[in-house]
Amino acid sequence: MKKIFIITFFLVCSFILGYLFNSNKDNYERYKIYMNPNIRTDQYLLDTKTGVIWHLIEDEKKSLIWEPMLKISASIEDVEHVTNEYLNKKEEK
Repeated sequence: MKKIFIITFFLVCSFILGYLFNSNKDNYERYKIYMNPNIRTDQYLLDTKTGVIWHLIEDEKKSLIWEPMLKISASIEDVEHVTNEYLNKKEEK
């Protein structure tokens, strides 16, 4: 009985650890930065989970910030969602 408990305990622990390591990997690979090799100012951040693309811009204070880009084929709901999300984050600052 003691052997079964120990084996079960190690199996459960290994599954939990495997899940934790895989979930961190997903978050690590979620965002990717792309840059145009010919023009250094063309830098883009891709959210691979949602498909939203951000571009690097200079704001009024001469600080570099990521601003969401709108897709030409985006639906009205997509545009409203991204815009509202961006404005809410901007108001929090």
